[in-house]
Amino acid sequence: MPTEAEWEKAARGGPAGLFFSHGDTITHADANYFSDAYYYYDISNSRGYHPDYDEGAYPYTSPVGSFAPNGYGLFDMVGNIQEWCWDWSGSYYQNSPYFDPKGLDSGSFRIARGGSWDFHAGYSRVVDRNVAKGPIAGYNYIGFRVARSAAGE
Repeated sequence: MPTEAEWEKAARGGPAGLFFSHGDTITHADANYFSDAYYYYDISNSRGYHPDYDEGAYPYTSPVGSFAPNGYGLFDMVGNIQEWCWDWSGSYYQNSPYFDPKGLDSGSFRIARGGSWDFHAGYSRVVDRNVAKGPIAGYNYIGFRVARSAAGE
């Protein structure tokens, strides 16, 4: 899994300072996310419980590549599912090195980034941080992304 810093760099897809992976605004044409309303849901009738979803939007996870890639050519960096990062939750980043911070070595909660199909658009900002227990918790809105070092590193 990528570190939190690696995930954010990849999610930005280009210049620092962007709010979302595709620019400073986000629409359902850019990513799979919920609206600003909060509802409990029954996925079998999710349109009934998520009335703010546009017709054609996904009220659950969407197939990979359903939306355009970001500036680095990466798909689904925001929305769809939140992604666990290698880092554990803590205050490490308040005093971390500027280049290549690695995060804590252990903890109870991993950092999760990127928003999801069940979160409103604000969680899809590339700077938004959340925490999540490990895979034993069984979340239906969280997963992981495989990362690797570039050749020669």
